[in-house]
Amino acid sequence: MNEPSSPSLQWIDLRDLGLRGMAWNGEPRENPYDRLPAALKKELPEGLWRQGICSGGLYVDFIADTPWLYASWDIEGDPPNDPFTAPAGQTGVDLYGQNENGHWAWIGAQAYPDDQNSPAPLNRHPLAAGSRRYRLYLPLRRRTTKASLGLPKECPAPPAVPAPTKYIAYYGTSIVHGAGVSRAGLSHASQIGRGLAPELKNLGFCGTAKLEPEMAEMLAKLDPRLFIIDPLPNNTAPELTEKLPRFLEILRHQRPQTPILLLGDRQFGDSTFLPQRLLDYEEKNTALRNVFAQLPENDPTHLHIDDNWYGADFEGTSDASHPNDLGASHMAETLLPIIRELLDLQE
Repeated sequence: MNEPSSPSLQWIDLRDLGLRGMAWNGEPRENPYDRLPAALKKELPEGLWRQGICSGGLYVDFIADTPWLYASWDIEGDPPNDPFTAPAGQTGVDLYGQNENGHWAWIGAQAYPDDQNSPAPLNRHPLAAGSRRYRLYLPLRRRTTKASLGLPKECPAPPAVPAPTKYIAYYGTSIVHGAGVSRAGLSHASQIGRGLAPELKNLGFCGTAKLEPEMAEMLAKLDPRLFIIDPLPNNTAPELTEKLPRFLEILRHQRPQTPILLLGDRQFGDSTFLPQRLLDYEEKNTALRNVFAQLPENDPTHLHIDDNWYGADFEGTSDASHPNDLGASHMAETLLPIIRELLDLQE
């Protein structure tokens, strides 16, 4: 079962398979793979807009019976100054498959290739025979402008998997966006998404999630089963005290009964020997508790603060701030049972 040559492949636009992870569906986009609608370009700070047009968290689900799978995609923009996110995570695609027990297992990933005319298969050897569900993630840290799935011409065109009607909106910082991991499917938001029936929409924005009221207004237009808010890494304790109450007020005006899960700050991996790091962590979480305590008694907002986000040994981070693959897995393992309990979901 030798891999086919490029002329022996058929290519399917990912949009024809149903792009997942996209919020505000139906809003016009400058580019079809932008996470933020075009109308926000003039309203948001430039940095937030730039992060919002990255394709982090976007993916497609499809069913195929094929020995080989390929991907072709175009990206634009300068690479971020981020030595701790591997090239496959920043610019590449990541493929998972679902076995007969419903478990997702990794198959292969690729960074953006130097030669787009000679695509390599995503799997190193022929896939096991049989029809199964696959999930292909788009690049975390770059703007995707075109993307296609390739498979041998003799294989049936893959049908899309119908999207679930319910979803979760996860707003936050670079930690949500996926900075620090080696592959797009290893961000903790992507790992959580594979563990849930509702779709998870990744609204993480590296360095720029500052509780802007404009973002609160946009989030309030969504109708998720749950909002998850990661407010601390990009805000100081005084900024949080000032901005988070207004942010929550805007959400509550439109979504008075939607549960909100507020997440505490991560403890920096080097804080054992840097006392200021630990002090900042404690001040931010204290500020978050104070805001939470001032909410009305009937407000369906929940609070979770965890001093071991990345594991008690602090090996779950590469730069003290962002989770590496190990830390992202710790975060997903911590959050999944909390989300399931809040939404009364079965494993």
